[in-house]
Amino acid sequence: GSDDGYLYALDSATGNFTWKTFVENRVWSAPSYSQGRIYVASYSFRIYALDAETGKIVWHHQAEWYIRSSVTVGNGIVYAASVDARVYAVDASSGERLWSFLTKSGINANTPVLAGEVLYATSTDGFLYALDAHSGKLLWEYNAGAQIYSSPAISGDSIYLQSADDTVHALSSSTSVGRKVTVTPDNTWSLFRGNLERTGYSSSKAPNTNSTIWITDLNGAIRSSPAVVYGIVFAGLLDGRFLALEADTGRIVWQFKTGDQIYSSPVVADDKVFVGSWDTNVYALDAKKG
Repeated sequence: GSDDGYLYALDSATGNFTWKTFVENRVWSAPSYSQGRIYVASYSFRIYALDAETGKIVWHHQAEWYIRSSVTVGNGIVYAASVDARVYAVDASSGERLWSFLTKSGINANTPVLAGEVLYATSTDGFLYALDAHSGKLLWEYNAGAQIYSSPAISGDSIYLQSADDTVHALSSSTSVGRKVTVTPDNTWSLFRGNLERTGYSSSKAPNTNSTIWITDLNGAIRSSPAVVYGIVFAGLLDGRFLALEADTGRIVWQFKTGDQIYSSPVVADDKVFVGSWDTNVYALDAKKG
């Protein structure tokens, strides 16, 4: 997506344009792919479904205000969060609205994430909301104590999120839902929004209640989402630092200094962690050693 209002498809081998489609206004979110369709939201107050091969618009759904966040696709439903403080659930086939949930404040670019039958959404009101993915019913909420500008990350029965008071939160339940899983790239949020299709869907079963495991003060503002893999939580800061923390304890394992602010979320693959910085560089780091 681009500020010019177009969504572009490029050939991965050559970089040549395959198609471009005008979606009425700027696109600040990343598109999602599912079953031959591309789903994306724009500043036109709309959520779009496009044919992945041709770029033709299949349907669009009108929200109440513009959407900065990426959409999440799972259970035959497209989920999106809007600046009007609402989380929307739309039928992936027809574009019909199924439900909406009103948070306490506007949602900036916080993409909701789906784990099993539960949708997790964060907001600038400082809350993490756990919603029934099919009905939108509130299951529980967690107050992080400061604004949240990023999406949570899920690993096994734990949830990790970053808040604007420079802290990372780890949540779990006293009685976990589903089996305890080993933290590997196949069953964790190894990259932002879960997988290469960027659907925002995780096979992990996260808790239906919560308790705080640890909170770590990073002494720096955070605007991106964490990634969790190899038992490590990766987080970027506005002061240019990129940190790795133990997922169980919150202890800082290593840190790396880029040349400028980090707004992007990290991607983990092949024992490397990739992150972009406003210094115009993309960094590839050893995920375990930095």
